[in-house]
Amino acid sequence: MALLLAGGALDPNLSCVAAACSRTGAPLVDCRFEQESSPAFSWQLGPGAADAGELAGVAAAFFRYDVFTPVSSGEQASTLRASAWFQCVNAWVLSRPGVRALNRDMKQAATNKIAVLALAEKQGLRIPRTRVSNLQEHAMAMAAGGGVTKPVTGGDYCRLLQDVLPGVEFRHGRAPLPAFLQERLSAPEIRLYVVGEHRFAFEMRSSSLDYREHQDVDVLPVEVPAEVEPLRALMACLGMDFGAADFKTDPATGKRIFLELNNSPMIANFDQVAQGAIADAIVRTLLPSGGV
Repeated sequence: MALLLAGGALDPNLSCVAAACSRTGAPLVDCRFEQESSPAFSWQLGPGAADAGELAGVAAAFFRYDVFTPVSSGEQASTLRASAWFQCVNAWVLSRPGVRALNRDMKQAATNKIAVLALAEKQGLRIPRTRVSNLQEHAMAMAAGGGVTKPVTGGDYCRLLQDVLPGVEFRHGRAPLPAFLQERLSAPEIRLYVVGEHRFAFEMRSSSLDYREHQDVDVLPVEVPAEVEPLRALMACLGMDFGAADFKTDPATGKRIFLELNNSPMIANFDQVAQGAIADAIVRTLLPSGGV
């Protein structure tokens, strides 16, 4: 029985999983689409319908929304295409309880960064001093203390409030959108992956506030910290068996502080440091018998 791999061909995270299938000998149905061409996909619904062709032998699936092709092409059509492929594959998997997929039972709260932060504290994880607000007085007060901000929906970097505030248009003391207003934390920054029963931890060393902006980061494998247990409790609460959580350090206490949990994390750079161990764990979790 095979693993269905679906998404954009430019996605390096899917390449890691394909390489893991090759290493482990796990059968693979490759449904990645190129920028200029697409694989064949046909799914008949209704009475008497049955899977045909390669899909008939699929026992598990690993798929990602393609964010790489739209960036590469700069065309709106690429975004629509990425959405259509993701919806089709996701629907096919969700309609088949026997097909294994990571985060199959994930709850809606897992996609809401505010809800995840609140639930993390309830599961015993330390979280930053945080306010979600669009009030100018709150932003000014947090900025005076060296605070940071990031959007509640994600999709942008963490930035110093003092750098952001001059560009915000406040009307009657209110910004157009609420945002995270948080205390600034310090290094070391830790990323903690959970893949089924497998766990991996990495320290990220960077001089930037948010290393993603300039990609100026050194990644080092480290011992899995004690925070993995409340993190697993949080993930169980959210119906997740795959994710990556980021932590920074409280400069006053030296304690690790939970920042956020990603339910579809990038793995490529970390998997390279781990010599393929994360992708191998994904394949072993989805095909525990090796696809036999």
